[in-house]
Amino acid sequence: MKYVRKTKSNITKDFLLELLSERGIIDKHQPNEHFFRPSSENLLNPNLLDNIGDAAKLFLEHIKKGSQIYVVVDPDVDGYTSSAVLINYMSEVLKPLFPDFTVEYHIPEGKAHGLATIMDVFTETDNRICDLIILPDSSSNDYAEHKTLKSLGYDIIVLDHHLSPSYSEDAIVVNNQLSEMYENKELSGVGVVYKFLKVCDDHLKVDAADRYLDLVALGQISDMMSMMTLENRYICDYGLSHVNNKLFKMFIEKQEYSLGSEPLNQIGVAMYITPLINALIRVGTQVQKERLFKAFVDSDEIVPSTKRGEKGLTETIGTQTVRNCVNARAKQNREKDKALDFLSIQISNDCLDDNKILILNADELDISNSLTGLCAMGVAASYKKPTMLGRSCSDGYFRGSIRCQDGTELKDFRQFLLDSKYMEYVEGHAFAAGFGIKQSNISKLYEYANEKLKQVDFNQGFYEADFIVNGNTSYLEDMVEELALNGHLWGQKNPEPLIVVENITIPTSKISVIGSNKDTLRFEFNGICYIKFKAADEIKEFRNHARKSNKVNVTLVGKPKINRYRGSETLQLIVKDLEFGIATNNTF
Repeated sequence: MKYVRKTKSNITKDFLLELLSERGIIDKHQPNEHFFRPSSENLLNPNLLDNIGDAAKLFLEHIKKGSQIYVVVDPDVDGYTSSAVLINYMSEVLKPLFPDFTVEYHIPEGKAHGLATIMDVFTETDNRICDLIILPDSSSNDYAEHKTLKSLGYDIIVLDHHLSPSYSEDAIVVNNQLSEMYENKELSGVGVVYKFLKVCDDHLKVDAADRYLDLVALGQISDMMSMMTLENRYICDYGLSHVNNKLFKMFIEKQEYSLGSEPLNQIGVAMYITPLINALIRVGTQVQKERLFKAFVDSDEIVPSTKRGEKGLTETIGTQTVRNCVNARAKQNREKDKALDFLSIQISNDCLDDNKILILNADELDISNSLTGLCAMGVAASYKKPTMLGRSCSDGYFRGSIRCQDGTELKDFRQFLLDSKYMEYVEGHAFAAGFGIKQSNISKLYEYANEKLKQVDFNQGFYEADFIVNGNTSYLEDMVEELALNGHLWGQKNPEPLIVVENITIPTSKISVIGSNKDTLRFEFNGICYIKFKAADEIKEFRNHARKSNKVNVTLVGKPKINRYRGSETLQLIVKDLEFGIATNNTF
C-alpha cells in the first residue's frame, strides 16, 4: 500500500473547515454559511434557462384545451425520475384544475436513449397519436427526428441537460448546457424538469413543484451530478430530508440496515438505492420496468402478486417493484459472475494479463449491452487493472465501456486514453465511460499503455489521503467525529475524506474475525473502532503474522463513520485497505 497526503498542510484542528478550504470549496477566513446550510435562496431563477417560458406556455395551452400528451421515459434513474416528477405534477396539480387532458408514456426497450429508437410509434400510422410530445432527460440533438415529427404535426418539448451543439429548429428545447445565463451546468434532467415546473407554478399561481424535490434529489445523485453548486446542495439537502414519494420511502426502508442510523445522505443513496433501480432497468423484463416507473407514480396500485407461493393473491405495485429490484440486483450479479468466468479464460488464453491495461472482447458474451460497464468493473476489481470491454462493429470500430478502480496512481483513465490519440471517443467520467477505437489501433494502444504505465504497480493500492496520523494521535477521535458528523456534505466532487492511520501496535488477541462469512476484520484502538469488510486476503495475512508474534503493527486507510446502535455511539473508520507489519515495540 502506497499513500501520500494531498493536503498542502498537516491539519491538526478545525478539521472540516481546513479540509474544505484545502479543497478550494470555502474560504476558511470567511466561510460561506450557505455551503453548510443551503437555502431556497440558492435556487437560480428558472427563467434564466433559454426557452423555458415558451415551453411552459405551450405545455399549459395543451393542458387547458384537453390535448393528448405523450411522455418518452429515458431508461436510467435520472430519466425515470424526470418523467415521474412531470407526470405526478400533471396528475396531482394540473388534473384537478384541467380535467380534460390525457397523458400517456412510453418506456423504450433496452437501454437505448433518444427518439430514434421509438420513431415508429409516431410514424407508422396516418393519424397522430397525440398532440404534444415531451422528452425529459433526452433528445436535445435529435434534430432529424424533431423535423420529421414537426412535419407530421406534433409539438415537441425537450427538457434536457446533455451536451448538444445547438438548439433544434423544430422543437422547444430547454437545456442548461445551452443556456449561457444559467450558471449551474451540473443540473441533471430531473433538475431541468423541476425548473420547468417552477415556471408552471408561477403561471398557475400555485406552489407545488417543491413537493417533488425528493425525486429530483434521487435523480441528481444517481446521475453523478456535482454537489458543489449551492443549488444542487439545496435540492439534495431539502429533498432527502423531505421524502414524500412512497416508492422512494419503500427503498429507504428496504435498505435500512445498509443505510444505518445516520440521516439519509447522498453517499447512502448512491451506494444502496440507485444500484437497485439501475439493476432492474438493466436486466428486468419490460413488464417489470413499466411497473417500476408506474410505482414512482402510484405505488399503491393493486396488482397480482408475483411472489413465490402467493399465486392468486394481490399486492401493491410498490411492494412488488422493490422485490423485483432486489431480485434484479441478484440476477445482474449472477450474469456478471458468469461473464467474468468467460473473460478470465480470455485473459488467460491470450496472455492479456501481461499488459498494463486489459482490452477485452465481449462479442461472444451472452449478456446485454447494458451490463458491459458492470462486467468491465468486475474485471477491473478482480485483476486490479484498468479495463476496456467492448464489441466489434461492422464499421471496423471496437466500442464499449471503460472502468478503473480508484486507489491507483492512474488518476484519470478517460484522459489517459484520450491523450493516446488512438481513440475515436471516450465520453463519460474519469473511471467510467463509453469508448470507441478503430480495431486496427488496439495493438498500438496496448504498446502505448505498456510504455506509459510501466512504472505503475496496479496490485499495490495508492491513496491520496486528506489526513495522515499516527494511531496514538491524541486528536484522532475529534477528527473522526467531526468529519463523520458532517456526512451530508460529502458527494460528487467533494468525496468522503480519507484518513491514513499509521503504526497501530496491537495484540493479535484484540483483532477479531467476524461476520456470517467470517470475512470481516475488526479491532478497537485509541477510541476508534476499525472495520474492514470483505477482508479474506487481509485475514490470511493477519493469521500469518499471528503465528509468528502475539502483537502486530497495522497501517490502514479508511473513511470516518459514526455507528449508532441502541442509544450508543461508536466512532469508526471503515477501512479501504490495510497492511500488517512486525511490531517493533511493546506499546499496546
